[in-house]
Amino acid sequence: MEKIQKIKWITFLLLSLSTNLCAQINVNLSLAREYFQKGECDKAITEYENIIKEAPEYFLVVYPQYKECLWKSRSWKDLEKLIEKAAKEAPDNPAYKIDLLSFYEEQGEKRKAEKTYQQLVDKFAASYEQAVGVVHWLMEKQQWAWAKAFIKEARRRLYEYAFAIEMAEIYALERNVEAMLDEYLLIAYNDPAQIDLVKQALQEQFDNQALIQRAEQRMLELSRQYPDEKVFLDLLIWLYVQKGDFDNAFLLSRAMDKRFQLNGQHLFQMGMIAYYNRAYEAADRFFTYIKQQYKDSYLSYAAARYSIASKEALIKQQNEHSQEQLQRIAEEYRQMIRTGRGRPEVKEAYTGLAFLYANYLHQADSALYILDEALKTYPQEKEFVAWVKIQKGDVLLLIDQPWEAALLYAQAEKEVKDSPVAYEAKLRRAKLFYYTGEFELAKEYFNILKAATSRQIANDALQMSLLISENQDTDSSSNVLLTYAKADLLFFQQQYSRAHLLLDSLQRTAAGHPILDDVLWMQAKIARQWKKYDDATALYRQIAERYAYEIWADDALFELMQLYFYQYKDYKKAGECALRLVKEHPDSVYISQARFLLQKIEEQQVN
Repeated sequence: MEKIQKIKWITFLLLSLSTNLCAQINVNLSLAREYFQKGECDKAITEYENIIKEAPEYFLVVYPQYKECLWKSRSWKDLEKLIEKAAKEAPDNPAYKIDLLSFYEEQGEKRKAEKTYQQLVDKFAASYEQAVGVVHWLMEKQQWAWAKAFIKEARRRLYEYAFAIEMAEIYALERNVEAMLDEYLLIAYNDPAQIDLVKQALQEQFDNQALIQRAEQRMLELSRQYPDEKVFLDLLIWLYVQKGDFDNAFLLSRAMDKRFQLNGQHLFQMGMIAYYNRAYEAADRFFTYIKQQYKDSYLSYAAARYSIASKEALIKQQNEHSQEQLQRIAEEYRQMIRTGRGRPEVKEAYTGLAFLYANYLHQADSALYILDEALKTYPQEKEFVAWVKIQKGDVLLLIDQPWEAALLYAQAEKEVKDSPVAYEAKLRRAKLFYYTGEFELAKEYFNILKAATSRQIANDALQMSLLISENQDTDSSSNVLLTYAKADLLFFQQQYSRAHLLLDSLQRTAAGHPILDDVLWMQAKIARQWKKYDDATALYRQIAERYAYEIWADDALFELMQLYFYQYKDYKKAGECALRLVKEHPDSVYISQARFLLQKIEEQQVN
């Protein structure tokens, strides 16, 4: 019994001592932290020494601040001993060895640094899981030379492209762009799943013309050296697309399609990229090839549809067309409908033909007839039916039947709620409210549509919302905005003379009003429709110069670029506008088209 009491007493005593020690350590830690934060390193060092002496297990806890205080105090011998001790206590953690390496490097002790580095290599380089920690710690310490050397040693033990991303990052920081390029190509070759990372890295360096030229040369070399590897052809095609060089992109895409038996799918993707980048001639080339090469493929109908769409878009882009050209396109649509009636891929031929009839051939009755045929042919396709109703609404609005149009837009929105087509219908309804002067209701709709998933709809809604907000605030009666909206509707209805008269009256009566840049923009569009290209050019230049920070500035530069290139064949001025667009509006939706045009200008100069 007496023995048990003694044991209890000793246990109690030990627990008391332990509790007292912990309490004292916590006090010392608080004091050390306070001194450290105040920059009183001598006092902090004393506390850290006391903590380690009383509780050695706290050594690694206080190590970071203790090390920093010794560094600030320039106590080099004590600092070296501290780091060496940490490295011994935690031999599997490379961070302490790297601290020692950095210390020797800063002290100019080359031999000791090399010895410490070799210890890191011997212990960690043969295992990826261990090596990754060393690489990241060396990079965090900005020890670029040692990090590169360690990666090379790790590659000898692991595989040739180990840590290629990290190596590329180091080369980028050193501005060694060629070496960086080689690392990214190494990634692409050995791990094609990382190709998007390589594309992103090259995209960030796209202003470096020397690098991009070198990238093109290296990819050409590698695609010839490794003809069975798709990744280099894929990267090279991507590079040409970024440069706007769709001719070379087509030639390589065609070669890749044959070599790897892709059945036209990659060609179709490239055609769509060209189409959405407004490179319509190039897009038609892709789609025509698919249509001819894969006649029995499901892609052939889609390619035929987009081949026609590309021809139409080119006519709009150049604003030049003859009745004969339009009739040829209409016949291509009719041929698609005759041979593929009822097929899902042919649906868009109906709406395309109806648009052509309504807007170019001025045959509204024929357009409405074709759309009714579409409704009869595909009655079960809810989204398509809704889209056809939207198109019918547009035709009816074109011939000045706004209330019938409003009814169709409402039906379309109701039939496919919360879908992209429903948002299109809602956008049409909002514009109809705007055309008829119901600005508050229109703005309410536009504000909802600013959150639409479609970038185009969201941008249109934002633009319209700003138009109303900016011009309502300064015009309480809304007379100026109402006149402009009427002109906008007349422009949609292709009644250009009446629209022009209203815009002229606004210029005379609304001097200093913020709507004047919008007025200039619409006048320029009318001048283009009338083929008064000198007038259009002068108006676009006014917008680009006087309203350089307003919403139409990049649009005006784009239109100038197009006019100078296609209409005037003045490649120098076209290039100047394209360069200005790229530099002043890097977020513009026209960036790819500007680069494409610059590429075409280079080709013109070479030829």
